[in-house]
Amino acid sequence: MKENLTIHSFCLVALYILGNAVILLPDKTADENTLFGFLAVFILSLGFCLIAPFYKVFFTENHRKLKAIVFLAVAVFSFWVAADSFENSFSFISGVVLPKSSKPLIILVFLGVVIYFAFRSQKNLLKFSLLAFSATLILVIFFFLASFNNYDLDNLSISFPSFEEIYKNAKPYFLNPFLSILLLPFYFLFVFEKVSAKNITIGVTLGFFSLFLCFASSILLFGPFFAGELEYPFASAVSTVTVGKLYARMDGLSYFIYFFSALIKITVCLKITMSSLKKIRQCI
Repeated sequence: MKENLTIHSFCLVALYILGNAVILLPDKTADENTLFGFLAVFILSLGFCLIAPFYKVFFTENHRKLKAIVFLAVAVFSFWVAADSFENSFSFISGVVLPKSSKPLIILVFLGVVIYFAFRSQKNLLKFSLLAFSATLILVIFFFLASFNNYDLDNLSISFPSFEEIYKNAKPYFLNPFLSILLLPFYFLFVFEKVSAKNITIGVTLGFFSLFLCFASSILLFGPFFAGELEYPFASAVSTVTVGKLYARMDGLSYFIYFFSALIKITVCLKITMSSLKKIRQCI
């Protein structure tokens, strides 16, 4: 892709990281040290960004049969990530957004939107990502600040925990979003034919910053233990936001966050899956 869409790619990566994590996290293992677990995975993700450019080795002509196996694994994993994100998003939509609507109808409509975006050009998807993330970031910051007076800093630990405690709290963020981040360099190579460590690092940083504001708001409001027991912690936190006497229950605005992030993650994973399958045919 010759057109300069660097900023757009930052936004796509950030939305990809939010993905279904913004719906689910923190999970039931959260405690007063969950912030350290989150930061540990963020640092791990930044370290991964440094090696992301080396993915280009999979696009050389050497060891073609071995690379076919790698691309098969990538195709299967990326499809699983897409399916998992779709299932989480569907559960949220059918359970919270449209609880009285027909579930098959919700699946058909949501699947139709995903398929539509999956077969659009990546240029269009990247341009959509710029607009979508701009709106998402504004909403995330708004919801975080709107509840500021209700936060309790005692819900977070101020002493450095042991390695075992950090490991326990890092596991949920390692599984989601870190493992899915491993797929991103393949997307960049399929679309841009190169991976810039700087570019992907900026996108990862923006994504984790946005995700931090989302999960931190629920922890600071409810405490880590109760927030972890909630099915949709950030949605519960947003439901408490009021602005003046006229604007209460502003949940509707937050639905854009879930929709944009899930749509981008699913679409990117489907692009990786389809491109990987094509690559397999070239390697055999």
